[in-house]
Amino acid sequence: MSAKIGARSHPVYQRLCDLKKSGNAGRYGLLFSTQFKNYFYDTGTGKVLHIGDYEFKALQAFFDPTISLDAFEKRCHQMAGDRLEKFLTTIDSEKLLCAPPVTAMHLASDDNWLEALDSDLQQLVLEVTEACNFRCKYCIYNEDYEGNRDFGTAKMPQEIAQKAIDYLAEHSSSHFAVTFYGGGEPLANFPLVRWATEYTLEHYKDKHPTFNLTTNLTLVTDEIADFLARTPGFSVVVSLDGPEEVQNAARVYSANKPTFADAMRGLNTLSKAFIKHGKSLTINSVLIPPYTYEKLERINSFFESLDFLPPLTQCMITYPSPGTFPVENAVELMSGNPTYEFGAALNPLLKWQFEKAKQNGLSWEHTQNIYFNTMLKMMETIDGRMVTDAPDDLYHCNGCCVPGSRKLYVKANGDLLICERIGSSPIIGNIFTGIDKTLLSEKYDTEYVARSLPACKNCWAVNLCPICYANCYTEDGIDPAEKASNCNGVRSQLERCFSMFYELLEENPSALDALKETTRSS
Repeated sequence: MSAKIGARSHPVYQRLCDLKKSGNAGRYGLLFSTQFKNYFYDTGTGKVLHIGDYEFKALQAFFDPTISLDAFEKRCHQMAGDRLEKFLTTIDSEKLLCAPPVTAMHLASDDNWLEALDSDLQQLVLEVTEACNFRCKYCIYNEDYEGNRDFGTAKMPQEIAQKAIDYLAEHSSSHFAVTFYGGGEPLANFPLVRWATEYTLEHYKDKHPTFNLTTNLTLVTDEIADFLARTPGFSVVVSLDGPEEVQNAARVYSANKPTFADAMRGLNTLSKAFIKHGKSLTINSVLIPPYTYEKLERINSFFESLDFLPPLTQCMITYPSPGTFPVENAVELMSGNPTYEFGAALNPLLKWQFEKAKQNGLSWEHTQNIYFNTMLKMMETIDGRMVTDAPDDLYHCNGCCVPGSRKLYVKANGDLLICERIGSSPIIGNIFTGIDKTLLSEKYDTEYVARSLPACKNCWAVNLCPICYANCYTEDGIDPAEKASNCNGVRSQLERCFSMFYELLEENPSALDALKETTRSS
């Protein structure tokens, strides 16, 4: 009894009671579990501690606003002997549960980020064409999707491409990247891709430029493949959904004509050229209903069977962008079926990927499957999180890049946006007149932070949140309701990431060995 009486006077105990009474104790951390253990993630320091049953029950009452202060104190004092005293001492020595209040958020470590626009532009994204020879059923430019423009026909003139590349060189430091983007298929304007690449290498080779594009493969020729493969620093992402029946279900030409045969021809051509020049590819696949595990196994077996791909080729698979493809019937079919539940959500793809990672681990010797890349990136989120001895009162808009500096998206007509991933957002200038810094600062810093802060200041995921501008903008600026609609999903996803990371460590410690070699590539 004396130990418990002593604990009541412990300053940490008093502080926890005060935080509990404040009603927003949930912002200080997260409890999560694996199959056999319970853990605590601390918001302020980023530390993760394995905790016992009594400590778990006490923290559960601490975080849950529906559990009273009396119930929290009762759970604390259920700890036998000096266990509570040790618990409080650990909280004190590790500086846990004391994250400073979130009174402001910053885009970068230096608040003078606008100055970086003049000297640290890193990536230029050129919309070389709005045209596309596909009519994919989940495309963000589909006329049935309201989040973006419809398919177009415009092509970027050489004059705009040259002006944009000159602008990039003038406003960058020692390195930069050029991405050729099609609000359709970039190879539909391959002459401009070739010209812009050669122009950049001729005039700005000292900037060590790299290049990238994503293609549907059907327009690849021997000439195009050779150019992409032999150009230094040119990487390619190819879009292919899987075997013939999977690919042709959504990735089609107009009039619903199949694309599989043409895409495979292009992939074979591109692979030969990339192998010759010692380069790898990345494959991007989109999963549409049905979301059965049998279908995922078929897709996985297909990609693993492609023995002509370059070494270290990685395959990514995702769901369609929300609102682009009807999934209601599939979700209704899965609802209430524990086979597809992962945590508190329906996520058959992630559940399947996690089970594969547990069984097989993540190895750079076996990248040609549809779980390696996704699981590695998710595990990097946890492994690479900020961990400090003591909390810092500097909070960042974690998911947001420095707008106008991280990248600059140049539309076919020369208008400037901060990113190609945002369907509708305020235009920040034109390549011939430059960036409107006042508008940029107002819309993507001042307004964004002010409207985000009320929710972010009470969230345990504030130092991990991946939400960025792409999730919450319209042509007028940030839509707080849209941003908020993503918050619960992001928190659930991060909680699953924590659980997966530590369950992998428990069940198969070598499963995460690939994290030690995350820079490996060809």
